[in-house]
Amino acid sequence: MADNKNPSQSTDNRPDDPKWKLMEEDGRVIVSEGQAKISFPSNQVFYNPIQEFNRDMSIAAINVWSTMFFQERVQRQGQKSKQRSQKKPQTADKDVKVKLEPGTTEETGTSAPSAGNDVPMPQAKPSKPLLRGKGDNSKQSRAARRKEARAAGLPDSATSPLRWMDTFEEGEMKDLEEPDMNSNEYKNQRFNVLEALSATGLRSIRYAKELKYVSKIVANDISPQAVEAIRKNAEENEVQDKVTPSTGDASFVMYKALALGEKFDVIDLDPYGSAAPFIDAAVQAVSDGGLLCVTCTDLAVLAGNHPESCWTKYGGMPVPNTPYCHEMALRIVLHTLSTSASRYRRYIVPLASFSIDFYVRLFVRVYTSPSISKKASGKTGMVYSCVGCKSFEVQQLGKSGEGDKFGPIAGPAVNQACAHCGKKSHLGGPFWSAPIHDRRYLARMINHVKEAGGQHYGTHTRMLGMLTVAFEELPVPFYWGLSALSGAIHCSSPPLVTVHSALLNLGYKVSVSHACAPSLKTNAPSAAVWDVMRKWVEKHPVKVKADQKDNLEIPSVAILAKARTHDIDFTKHPGADPPSRKFKLVRYQENPTKNWGPMSRAAPKSDKKKQPKRGDKRKVEGGEESHDGMSREEKKIKVEA
Repeated sequence: MADNKNPSQSTDNRPDDPKWKLMEEDGRVIVSEGQAKISFPSNQVFYNPIQEFNRDMSIAAINVWSTMFFQERVQRQGQKSKQRSQKKPQTADKDVKVKLEPGTTEETGTSAPSAGNDVPMPQAKPSKPLLRGKGDNSKQSRAARRKEARAAGLPDSATSPLRWMDTFEEGEMKDLEEPDMNSNEYKNQRFNVLEALSATGLRSIRYAKELKYVSKIVANDISPQAVEAIRKNAEENEVQDKVTPSTGDASFVMYKALALGEKFDVIDLDPYGSAAPFIDAAVQAVSDGGLLCVTCTDLAVLAGNHPESCWTKYGGMPVPNTPYCHEMALRIVLHTLSTSASRYRRYIVPLASFSIDFYVRLFVRVYTSPSISKKASGKTGMVYSCVGCKSFEVQQLGKSGEGDKFGPIAGPAVNQACAHCGKKSHLGGPFWSAPIHDRRYLARMINHVKEAGGQHYGTHTRMLGMLTVAFEELPVPFYWGLSALSGAIHCSSPPLVTVHSALLNLGYKVSVSHACAPSLKTNAPSAAVWDVMRKWVEKHPVKVKADQKDNLEIPSVAILAKARTHDIDFTKHPGADPPSRKFKLVRYQENPTKNWGPMSRAAPKSDKKKQPKRGDKRKVEGGEESHDGMSREEKKIKVEA
């Protein structure tokens, strides 16, 4: 086997070869990543080192999820034992509900996540109450937000997405105790995985070697050659007892597992392009409380370059040329997952959602509950994006479902003309308007990555940076781009800390977004954001042409002509610098290599000879031969005859 041989002893390695690429004496190329080694024929290497970060994050995400999954499973088993001990009569009538413990779903008895995004876990101590501030969901804050909306001439629905601020816990996460995996309840707990599009099997082999409690991994691919490569690589890495190669269409494999009642605890979808064709099968074939790991590399489509393609694939309309287009991409995919799950009385709980390089990567749990799945409209929104100044207002599509109140919400969230520059707005969506991260889950991931260190994860430094920035994000939809704010009024760009301080001094909350470096996430209304920029222009005046000073058709002139309604103070606020910046973490990745990107799609192998296209010609005796095998002279004789 290749693992028994020391590749470093090979004399075929060139000095400029990357560290992950090693040449064997027999001409094969050995690719090393994590604890796995994959062999390729010398002329058929299809490996993108940029994706190591994707696989590292996936291994960390699944390891952290597994203990949460086991805790819920043990809790569910305990509830069933308690019910049996009470000897309650059972009935086959589906309309009769069995009385379960408080906080469980109707069908499975699983602990149900809250209507927000926090998955309740068994706690040794009760968690601290949520900190409430300017953006919380108390009666006083709701009334204050309605007052601000009405003062701006907007309906109450313009403030509805801010209710997710009630799920935001400031500071470090406490009570994140892990279960004792050596106890009798947990020592035999295991989970299985389906990698639906496995290619060479690198991801599956890394899962087999680096996931702590995995029992079985089905590595599927539709190509027989790929499946043979998976089998060989699994044997060379000595994980054939865990990795089971499978040949077939990814959707068919998932539907078959569903029909046989053999659902997968983890389903990993990492296609070349869109994962949309596989989502319907995946949301059904994953077990209750299981994990979906979804990658979509068609970021140009999701970000708005091809809105018609985005609509046909995902059922959402992106807004082109917006600063927050990458977060919009994440939320559109989450909306697709949510609507697909709702058709089968299931609902999703996003654990972590990342915009990375040229793709999006999401980690989502799926649960079964008819009552909670009906509340999906309360987690769905539309966005009005001004074509002039790039201001945006998010409107919830339906009522939250709290207190069994369903139905449409009043709107629209904006006037026909932008309140700031007077231009029209584009309408985007629908998209997932609830939080895209679970901060308690991210805190567990950060702790896990710190403990594992760089010896386990090759991209350890970047992982910590992105996880920490995501942990600091506010749970409100979208963010402002600092360059877009400055460009709208043609002024110099203020330091991000200065803008953060001004809004914090007003009593609002701020953060950056992991999806964009010079970004501003805040629960402040757009009027407050523009007042900050007006105050900045007062201190740093801009030159306006004489013939444009009174032309309110120009967005910059219209914005600066309005009087400020907030008293702006640029004094540096203690919370303006987030911990991720203070600790000098690698928060935003620079271009890792020259000409990096998604690479070309792997070409399928075929034994058939390539047929010449119509019009192709090649030299033969007596003239040129076309695709039909006849020379020009033969055709001439045939026509004359």
